[in-house]
Amino acid sequence: MNNHNILFATDFSDRDNTAFSVACDLALKASARLVILHVQDPRYEALSKSTRKDPKAEFARYLPTDYAVNFDHVLRVGDADEQILQFAEANDTDLIILGTHGRSGLSRAFAGSVAEKVLRNGNTPVMTIRDAAQNLANHDLLRILVPIDFSVYGHAALDYATKLALSVSAEICIVHVEETDAQTPMEISDDPSQYSGNQSSLWQQLTKFVPPSRKVNFTHRLLAGDAATVISDYAKLNNFDFIVLGTHGRSGFSRAILGSVAESVVRQSDCHVISVKPSNKRTGVLS
Repeated sequence: MNNHNILFATDFSDRDNTAFSVACDLALKASARLVILHVQDPRYEALSKSTRKDPKAEFARYLPTDYAVNFDHVLRVGDADEQILQFAEANDTDLIILGTHGRSGLSRAFAGSVAEKVLRNGNTPVMTIRDAAQNLANHDLLRILVPIDFSVYGHAALDYATKLALSVSAEICIVHVEETDAQTPMEISDDPSQYSGNQSSLWQQLTKFVPPSRKVNFTHRLLAGDAATVISDYAKLNNFDFIVLGTHGRSGFSRAILGSVAESVVRQSDCHVISVKPSNKRTGVLS
């Protein structure tokens, strides 16, 4: 396996503890180098001593418990999102990991946040971590959910999910959600003989999406309901570790899709979500 680089960005908040744990687990499983990055406010010296956080002391809290994890601490000064993206691009980073705060995924304050800007403006895949998500260390075989909308974005997500699965020993479930007005999300039978009309057509399209490696175990599922809700609920009910989503636009989450299925899943899911752009040049933690 080639060397891989994971970038974990932290503001030294206790809320990042879960994200750090996930970053360490993933770095260990993928044999990746972990960079723990903090971006210091350029006004640091002007802040009162009571509000300052000494980087050396804070970095001491972020030490992988497994000695097999290769890591570095990096301090940058400036705007957080700009420094994160600059470092990721300059250092051939395969995956950026960010913690998300609040009980409902990314909070209403998401728009304009560091996480939103990194998602919008970067080329590197971004994993957003939820506090409620499960610990990866407890799972020998991880599970990845890949929602497909039959577009180039779905292909990008499946390619990335395949590389991730090969790196960390995971299986993939490829799903498509038939948009309906049903109040209760439902799973359509996975027995093709039960399908007719539109469902039969959707199933035929869905099964054309297969991982580009025969070494990865995978299944297909056809679901129905509100797409964002169904994806989030299905991932939670079936104990998936990751959702891998293809995002639109040349700049991550474009303004046109804020509020769309992809962003809604990132906001509300209890699962770790990896957002991937079709233009992404990385082969990732992933190949």
